[in-house]
Amino acid sequence: MNKKRIKDMAIGAAVACIIAGVSSTAYAKIASLNIPISYNNIKLIVDGKLIATSEEPFLYNGTTYLPVRTVGEALGKEVTWDGDTKTVYIGSKTETVEESAAAEYSKINPAPIGVSQTVSISGLTGNATVEVTIEGSYRGSEALEMVKKANMFNDDPPSGMEYVVVKIKAYVMSQDKDSYINLGDYNFNPYSGSDDKYAYYHAVAPDPKFSGKLYTGDTLEGYAVYCVDKSDSAPKLAIGEDSGGNGGKWFAI
Repeated sequence: MNKKRIKDMAIGAAVACIIAGVSSTAYAKIASLNIPISYNNIKLIVDGKLIATSEEPFLYNGTTYLPVRTVGEALGKEVTWDGDTKTVYIGSKTETVEESAAAEYSKINPAPIGVSQTVSISGLTGNATVEVTIEGSYRGSEALEMVKKANMFNDDPPSGMEYVVVKIKAYVMSQDKDSYINLGDYNFNPYSGSDDKYAYYHAVAPDPKFSGKLYTGDTLEGYAVYCVDKSDSAPKLAIGEDSGGNGGKWFAI
């Protein structure tokens, strides 16, 4: 499969849910994955007309992926690709953000990478309001290489699992006491796409590590390492949830 084909098929994910007639949440991920795909002579029909696709559609994990340009133009929309921002535009290029979307983020709809959420964190020194952003996520061979470079004594992940290296940013907005709060990877819990909580798996994270003592107005940026199933296509992090995995703030990784 050549590079153009890979690019066209990858960006087709944005349209797949539209063709299937279901709704989709904005999704962002920075990662390199080797995935098993299936070709099955899939046809595209729009308003009763068979459309010839520039690249062959395929199936992955129960979702049909189509060339986004072919689909957009079949629907009468102009399709453009902005390589600088890694954005596909279908129709108007005006970028809008729904402010109400932040209130809808939850366990079943975690905040996409790059989207901030405000979190209340309780610590030994008091309570703090912190703005948290997942800035990037790496997994598979890329994450393993990062973890091994961080510390040569880091173990390989257990069989059937792989590392996820997550870049986290935290800004302390306020505290109820004139003190500090300790933040680290332990503030977050990894969950699977099916909402099962993963066990904590320790590995030395790449520098800069997400770990520090912060006062009001301080910002911490760094890496944390978690371990997830290789087959898990939608892992997430939670902070502030209860023992039953309810409440708190949720982030896609």
